Amino acid sequence: MLALENLYKRYVTSDGTAGGIFGIDFEVAEGELFTLLGPSGCGKTTTLRSIAGLELPDRGVIRLADRSLFNAEAGVFTPMYDRDIGMVFQSYAIWPHLNVFENAAYPLRVSRRKRMAESEIRKRVSDVLDVVGLARYIDRPSTQLSGGQQQRLALARALVREPKLMLLDEPLSNLDAQLREQMRDELKRLQKEWGVTSIYVTHDQAEALALSDRIAVMNEGRVVQLGTPKQIYHEPNSEFVANFIGKSNMLSATVQSAPASCDIGSVMIPIGPLRCRFRHPAAVDDSVSIVVRPESIALSASSPKKIDGANRFEGTVLGETFLGELLEYKVVMGHDLSLTVRCAPVAGVDVGSTVTICLPETATVALPSAASRA
Repeated sequence: MLALENLYKRYVTSDGTAGGIFGIDFEVAEGELFTLLGPSGCGKTTTLRSIAGLELPDRGVIRLADRSLFNAEAGVFTPMYDRDIGMVFQSYAIWPHLNVFENAAYPLRVSRRKRMAESEIRKRVSDVLDVVGLARYIDRPSTQLSGGQQQRLALARALVREPKLMLLDEPLSNLDAQLREQMRDELKRLQKEWGVTSIYVTHDQAEALALSDRIAVMNEGRVVQLGTPKQIYHEPNSEFVANFIGKSNMLSATVQSAPASCDIGSVMIPIGPLRCRFRHPAAVDDSVSIVVRPESIALSASSPKKIDGANRFEGTVLGETFLGELLEYKVVMGHDLSLTVRCAPVAGVDVGSTVTICLPETATVALPSAASRA
């Protein structure tokens, strides 16, 4: 449906700092909700603006269905108005002097591709406002809408022209936490109901994990990992992805026995040997980083002999944080090695308690350490 090939756009600021995107490659399938996720300045918005036609890339190719939107070598640059793309901005960009109906109808009235009869415009706008839950506000001034209603109106305006592709640039970031979660679910429902191929830009990891069919994690102008939300979360391919997506425990280790392929091997951490899963080839004595999610660790007040599984260690609870349905325990082992554990409250475990933790080997992942690659 959408393909980006070796896309570059380089900026140089007044202080000489270079930024932009460097060799972006990915494809988005028809009907897919594809998210560009990364920290500020990683290039996700530049990528989105290049797809929309708001930026002129330096080189590369952008194709939508059977059309070439940009091809540097062939000298092709399709103007924004001719790309058959709908866009929802972070600021919503609602016209304050127009009512709800006229805001939603605006793309149809100014379209260069097809002139529509007023009756057709009214039917299409009424249908899309009904879908987004704004039918009863059709004549209301847009300035009298709440934040959530303005977001729905911006979405309706993008959908009304039935675009081949919809681009969403952090559309929920201006909403409060409760409304953001509600609109996130609504947005996912609408996208699936309409089947419109969508690219979503956000720096919010929870939002990306909840909404996306696939995620491209970006950093410093490049895609550093691409996969489903579960793959990105449970199978990070680098320290950056492991630290950026959710919360992780990170331990320094040395390889003791490396598997022939990406399988279970053993490493040495400061408190003893540990079995873990290798995502990349490694050799004995290599330095690696061990990643394990807080919710993957089992915690018990019983002794090491009474807890099932390998990778068992004794520690002391230094602190606990109440998170509602979960408690977050800070457990120290040895002199200064600490782990964060998230689980339901454990009977007999309080601050100062001696506990046993178990790190499941399949959920404990060895990655090349950043220091070893430097």
